Amino acid sequence: FAAALEGKEALRRTPVGDFGDILAAGTVPDAYRPTLYDFVAHQALAFYGSGEQAAARPQEAFSISAESPIFEAPETFLAWEPQTADADSPALKAIRLYQELLRFHLKDADRSAFLDADLARLTWGHNAAAGEAKGARYKAALESFAARAAGHELSAMAWHRWAAQLRSEDDVVAAHQIASRGREAFPDSAGGKMCQNLIADIEAKSSQITTERVWNGPDAGIRARYKNVTKVWFRAVPWEWDPSQEARVLFRDENRARIMRAKPALEWSADLPATPDFKERVEELAAPAGLKPGYYILIASHEPRFGERDNQVSMADIWVGDIALVTRARQGRMECLVMDARSGEPLP
Repeated sequence: FAAALEGKEALRRTPVGDFGDILAAGTVPDAYRPTLYDFVAHQALAFYGSGEQAAARPQEAFSISAESPIFEAPETFLAWEPQTADADSPALKAIRLYQELLRFHLKDADRSAFLDADLARLTWGHNAAAGEAKGARYKAALESFAARAAGHELSAMAWHRWAAQLRSEDDVVAAHQIASRGREAFPDSAGGKMCQNLIADIEAKSSQITTERVWNGPDAGIRARYKNVTKVWFRAVPWEWDPSQEARVLFRDENRARIMRAKPALEWSADLPATPDFKERVEELAAPAGLKPGYYILIASHEPRFGERDNQVSMADIWVGDIALVTRARQGRMECLVMDARSGEPLP
């Protein structure tokens, strides 16, 4: 890469479109990589940031502090001259190459290449820098970038990366708000679409149930783990117990279809507290009364028709009854005690 970039003056005079028959077409306009120099420089930056360099690190290896100008405005970053004896550091080479790219496009009429390189610099800095302030400095830099690039579609990409950082910090409500602003700013841009995908992921509905395998009294319960739903519907389907079928076999696709077609012995629903923070919540629900003793498949859905589209259907097998079995091994034999599950009295 260093050898290729030695001819940067010639590369800067060569429009990238002249090599359209050789280079694979990208998904953004040539304005983001207007010259062959931009193409080679960004390829080099991807290499410097990949960690593929095999050389031994010197004792005084160069490192980037989160407090350094890596997250500052372009003019401050361009004035930065890192001081280090580690002249072969890939990080140092990346900093200098980002500075060259930004200077090259500083006065362009079309700001696409400059803004693209500047946003890439901030994202690379977040990956490369170290320090407790890194997350806060990165978010502040993205906010500043979005304001500077407000009239350009790349501002939506900055909104997305800001929202993604908030999501990684578990600040989901703020992530949703920031992604919404990015989507509204440039909905048809790559950044706007990524914001929409993030919003869809945050707003996605989910529900999953777990329960005790034996229901033998009013204390039996169902644990619902869910988000973005306010109600769950249940069916209890009578089923013929097959001791050879474990749950992982019982609930395979071919069996699930038969279970879903079977007539339930009981249907009911339960309201769930809302999750305005978009985070998963666990709610304990009481098991219903009125099921006759027997073996059942419990089906749960956050959609009343139990459809498979835009829905999650979860299943669990349960026994309903008053009998409990206690086993113990003694002197090479297995003893089994049958008793009333609630009172503990032995049963003949």
